[in-house]
Formats: sequence, structure tokens, C-alpha cells
Amino acid sequence: MKTLKIITIGFIILIAAAGGLGFYFYKSGSLAKPEIKSMSNHWGKVNLQETEIITSADIYNPNPVSIPINRINVEIYMNGIKLASGETRDINLIANKNSQIEFTTILNNTKLPEWWYTNIKNGGHTTVLMKTTVYFNLLGREFSFPPIEIKKDITTNILGSASMKFSGNSGLPLGAPEIRSMTNRWGNITLGKTQVITQLKVYNPNPFPVPVKSIDYSITMNNILMASGKSNSVELPPHSEKVIIAYTYIDNKDIPMWWVSHIKNHETTLMVIKGKMVFDIAGKTLEIPLPEYKKKFKTNILSQ
Repeated sequence: MKTLKIITIGFIILIAAAGGLGFYFYKSGSLAKPEIKSMSNHWGKVNLQETEIITSADIYNPNPVSIPINRINVEIYMNGIKLASGETRDINLIANKNSQIEFTTILNNTKLPEWWYTNIKNGGHTTVLMKTTVYFNLLGREFSFPPIEIKKDITTNILGSASMKFSGNSGLPLGAPEIRSMTNRWGNITLGKTQVITQLKVYNPNPFPVPVKSIDYSITMNNILMASGKSNSVELPPHSEKVIIAYTYIDNKDIPMWWVSHIKNHETTLMVIKGKMVFDIAGKTLEIPLPEYKKKFKTNILSQ
């Protein structure tokens, strides 16, 4: 009998609470939207498949009645691509007070190549949208408040205006071609590959033509080899400057591997482009290293 009495009292309290919320909803016609007073995000575990985003939030309930939250759904979009989603359940927002909650959202790293494609297409710009929707039960029916949206823009600017100029022969052997400038820029990009175009202005100081066998290139991001390639052979005319263009391709399926290093390195990446020119001169092969292009870039995806 004692157990039955306790269960009965608990049931009455539950009905009274739901009735109070229902009465307020009926009388006022609506519930005021809870306000996110503060929110902070930080990265959790990260691997090639997924990345954890841990969110702590203070949510203020402006209503004179507590709101039993059925679930809070969070979605994160980058350039319109849904990359992350998460949900937390069974939360009670106390009347006229702040409630502290914490939940985890999982970012799907397999979607990162698609985001990378849009980021490069947009000139290195990304719009991050975090959409939070609060659902609550009222007398057996589920209702939701209008989504709470937080939007911010980030810029990666990986290559930027990546140009380098040199004077003299840059310490190269006497008679060796002189690299007068080097410029890197993005070329064609698809969902599968990203093209990097390197343009070199090379001067041949010799009175005879010099055949360039190839220009070999590699691109690393946080010491991870992302791309390598070489150009076709060209000939430098005597006492003349010639423009040589080399193409390197990043395989976009390797973007999640870079992403892991970027997040673990506090959202910081060092990109390094290395190259060398290979010549055939008088039956001998001469390799001249090109100056390294280095660019460090940082993002703040989760900052408010």
C-alpha cells in the first residue's frame, strides 16, 4: 500500500506540472521563446571519420512555469552543407531562471571534401551556421520553438596572393637559369581534385638554349603530403625570359586527414610548397631547388 501511495502521489505531481504548463499555454496563447544567454564550444575527440563538438550553454526560461524539454537538436552547416548534427534529451528549463546544459554534436568528416570544394570555389570563404531547435511536450503533443541560429564567416586564405620575387641568380651556379618570380594560385576544382597552378618567370643568361626537363612539385599541409606532380619539358631561349606553368593536384579525399591535423593543432595549418627545376645541359642533369613557399593560416570555426 505504501508503494502504491508513493506512485499515486508522483503521478498526481506529474499531472499537476503538465496541467500547470498546459494552463499557462492555454491562457497566454503561447510560451515565450527560451534565450541562449551564453554558449561555448570546444573540440572533443577527432579521427578520420568524425569530430566531436562539445557545447555548453546557459538557457534562460522567461516563462513563469518550468518547461520540460523533450529534446534539443543541433545542426551545423558550412556553406550550406550539413556537416554535423546532435541531440540531447530530457532537460527541464526552470521557470524564470538559467539552466546549464552540455551536449555533443558529431561532425561527419566524410563530408569535408564537399565543404573544401565550396570553400575554394568561394575564394576561401565559408559561412558557418549553427541551428538549435528546442522541442517540448505539452499534454502529449510535441511543440518546438523557432530555431535559434548563430552564423559567422571564416576565411582560410590558404594561397592568398602567393607570389615571390628574387633578385640576382638567387645563389644558383654561374650560367644557371635565374628564377625571377613565382606565383601560386588555385586552378580548376572538382569534388575529387583541387588544382594548384604555379607560374614561374625564368631567365636564361646563357647564349644558348637550355632545355628544362621538368619542374617537380610537392604540397604539404602540417607535414602531410597532399599533392605532388611535375610539369612538361620546355626550352628556355638564350638571353630571354620565359614563363613556365606547372600544375599540381590535391586529392580531395585526403582532406579529412588534413582536417584531423588542423583541429589537433588548434585550428592552425602550415602549408609548404616545395619544388625543383630539372635541366639537361650538355648531357648532364642539373637540379635547382626552387624557393619554398610557406603560408600559415588559422581558423576559429567554433568561436562566437
